[in-house]
Amino acid sequence: MMTDRGYKATHPSGTEPSSEKSVKSSMVGLKPFEYQSSKNEAELFNEFKLTTEFNNVAATDTVIVKASLIYVEEQGWKVDDVEFVGQLTGRD
Repeated sequence: MMTDRGYKATHPSGTEPSSEKSVKSSMVGLKPFEYQSSKNEAELFNEFKLTTEFNNVAATDTVIVKASLIYVEEQGWKVDDVEFVGQLTGRD
């Protein structure tokens, strides 16, 4: 259940959600890059093509995401931060 305020926060445009709408996403062409700045810190950059389709209309962007990792004794590598770096539209 939601309050009126909660509902308005999830649908700020005021449109009613419809089961007739469809949203799909897919990812292809993952290119991972790794940079280890010290024995306890590393960064991973992932570049990939992300396609989002809404009601059969698709848009594709090249997306770059950065993950910062730290090494914790007796636990191994852990993700410390994830950052959306940006997108490159129209790139092949």
